[in-house]
Amino acid sequence: MITKIYWATRILGYLGCLGGVFLHLHHMQAADPRVANYGIPLIGAGFIFFFASYAIRAWIRLAPRPPSDDPPPPAE
Repeated sequence: MITKIYWATRILGYLGCLGGVFLHLHHMQAADPRVANYGIPLIGAGFIFFFASYAIRAWIRLAPRPPSDDPPPPAE
């Protein structure tokens, strides 16, 4: 389940940053300079999603795992 959340945050990060960059660049030639800044919050949201995905990835890698039910290997 946590892996699905990780991938969802990664995809949202990519979409947010990509959409924000396209929106910002598309409106760069607009007469109203405020319109060009509409993409900046999307880029910021994309970075927040990327940060969350990296935190989830660290949690997946560093979280303690439940003990295995397999018997330990015999000692030599």
